Amino acid sequence: GVVLAEALAALGVPDVELKWPNDLWVGGKKLGGVLVEIGGDVNGDCHAVIGVGLNVAMPVGDGADIDQAWVDLAGLGYRAGRNPLAAALIEQLLLMLASYQDKGFGAYRETWLLRNALAGKLVFTTGAQLVQGTVVGLTEGGGLIVQTDEGEQVLNGGEVSVKVSA
Repeated sequence: GVVLAEALAALGVPDVELKWPNDLWVGGKKLGGVLVEIGGDVNGDCHAVIGVGLNVAMPVGDGADIDQAWVDLAGLGYRAGRNPLAAALIEQLLLMLASYQDKGFGAYRETWLLRNALAGKLVFTTGAQLVQGTVVGLTEGGGLIVQTDEGEQVLNGGEVSVKVSA
């Protein structure tokens, strides 16, 4: 998410924020997201399949059935086309992937925090365990730190979905 947000900023897309764990937001609306599926032995050899979805030029009628606020690059003024966009994103992702095994998420943590769309917001989870609290940070491994009535809790990826409380 960090790498995509930075690449989009370099292409002139302003104010891209990150909603934990991997959504791209602009103005509180979803622009895209990243899905990572991991397989193999988590304590040994494993592999990751990374998918990126990005709203480039959504036909208005297609967006009517989406159950959350969304925005697309065309609506943000991006006009350079899909090929330059794909090339810029792939270039930055390849650079990150070449060094990620050595650097880990910690190398991106501070930049992620600068783009954190949930900082200081009251949130709740929709996973197996309900957690409600205020977002206060991020661990070195990428876990979301939430201050609850019971103290700090760390949410890790997987089947956890975080929603902003109304």
